[in-house]
Amino acid sequence: MKKAEDARCYLAQPGTKEDVETSNGQAGKLTHHSGMLPLTKDSFQISTLICSTKLTQNVDLLGLLNWRSSHQSIEHNLRKLMEVEGSEIVKFLQDTLDALFNIMMETCESDVYDFLVFDALVSESLSLHTHGERERVRR
Repeated sequence: MKKAEDARCYLAQPGTKEDVETSNGQAGKLTHHSGMLPLTKDSFQISTLICSTKLTQNVDLLGLLNWRSSHQSIEHNLRKLMEVEGSEIVKFLQDTLDALFNIMMETCESDVYDFLVFDALVSESLSLHTHGERERVRR
């Protein structure tokens, strides 16, 4: 029954400053007699830092995603991509595919990277399939 008494006591309290002033008959003064403490103005500050979660710690995948800034490393990055784990590729699938097809389109004057891009696509497809099978087995 204690909770019901607490609720009645709480609900009987004035809801606004004007209610307190009216019930006390004292304009502007809040006292302990009304069951309330004097009002104080407290403040606090919240600061946040927002950053993109679209970042990989995998150096090989990052090298491929930033291929435009390092044209001399494209061949190396394509070869290393074939070693990247499927779970990491899944997180950046759209970006990885965009990078691979952009490499093909923007270097179309020579076929230097065509076979490497094709091999990377096949390798990643197999890796994604294997990753999907592992996830299905876990469930």
